[in-house]
Amino acid sequence: MKKAVIYVLLLCVICFTGCGQKPGGGIIIRQDAEGLVEVRIEDGEAEITFNKDKWEELYDLDYIAEDYYPGRTFVSGPLSVPYLSAKVKDVCIGKVGALDPWAEETMPAILLLLDDGSLEWLLANPFLTDMMYPSGKLPWLKGIVSLSYAADDAGEMTIFATDKGRSSYDVRSFCWLTDIFESEWVYEIGVVHDGDIHCLTFKFNEDNTLSMRSELRYIGDANALFTGKYTVSGSFAGGKPVMLLELWNEFDLDMPDPNLTRPPDLTGEYFFSSDGEFFTLYLADGDALHYAEDGTPVLTYPFEKEWASDDSNGGGYNGGYDEAEYGTADYTADELIDFLLEHVEKAREMVQDLGMTALVTGETEEFMDAGVCRLVILGTNHAGQFVREVYYAISPYYSIYEQDPVYGNWLLVYDMWP
Repeated sequence: MKKAVIYVLLLCVICFTGCGQKPGGGIIIRQDAEGLVEVRIEDGEAEITFNKDKWEELYDLDYIAEDYYPGRTFVSGPLSVPYLSAKVKDVCIGKVGALDPWAEETMPAILLLLDDGSLEWLLANPFLTDMMYPSGKLPWLKGIVSLSYAADDAGEMTIFATDKGRSSYDVRSFCWLTDIFESEWVYEIGVVHDGDIHCLTFKFNEDNTLSMRSELRYIGDANALFTGKYTVSGSFAGGKPVMLLELWNEFDLDMPDPNLTRPPDLTGEYFFSSDGEFFTLYLADGDALHYAEDGTPVLTYPFEKEWASDDSNGGGYNGGYDEAEYGTADYTADELIDFLLEHVEKAREMVQDLGMTALVTGETEEFMDAGVCRLVILGTNHAGQFVREVYYAISPYYSIYEQDPVYGNWLLVYDMWP
């Protein structure tokens, strides 16, 4: 009798590991296959615990703390998961390389299935904080009923989400797109006259509508505006979900350049993927978004994220925010100098250690890729006269340039958005 009871208990423990169907009772406990992370769900609330002994077997914790999280220590928990948009129904835990692409050793990912059929995720990192903050809802995935940790067609482990219609989605294509509706997405076609860049700019909306501008990136001159709708389906080819785009051309500025003629309306199916850096569309069927000079369709479109503009400049590129509210354009002279000294060690040493003076005169320098930059000049006082020695230019978008004293060109020395 005792052996039978022990066997049943062991079976229950195995069922509670990784992903699977919701067991009976009010408490759900899941672990990854290596026992690094445990998630306990009770009354729709999730708590995360890290097993330090298991982590020490697989990771060099001292190296991770020193090189990646200086001043932080391993936190075992239990840690709560705040700010979820609904109650937690179930969870799946597993190492997915694409969800921790910058690490030497992949940490487990935690996918949370909420009771409204939506998903959120977070990386199981015991060095981050005393709370585990989720990503926000994954876009386009609705009516999800189950999660599974399994290998894809190439043999790589990932997490699949299955909806009520039994369509299966590889979550890797969605996890990096939780802010897709708050951002614009830019595909650079190529450099044109005056060094500007011809690009396509997408803006997706939650109601499955979208817009696409064909424009010059920095001066904002657009030759076409498309509006339309999109549909995401669970069909797969090469592990990628499918997006159907239906776009209508709204206007044509009739620019004299023959390469900027009125584009046709287009309908096309595109596979897509995301990796934290790019949201990439791959033409599967139908019309291309762009054609090369020889008329062949472009098949792959890696889009980079830009924070969405408020259209105060007519829809052109402005770095994704209002300069007067968020940029350095309204910094006082003292704030501008403080910003320089905080981020450029050489400038800080010249002022604090060598006794040089920083001066803001109101002079500016305009760059094609950075807009109008304000100058901060470092120098020394000799017999009541300020001698200029080093020039810095600070863009509205938090970039800092230093002028080469010999050749006069400007070199980027700090960029908040590298």
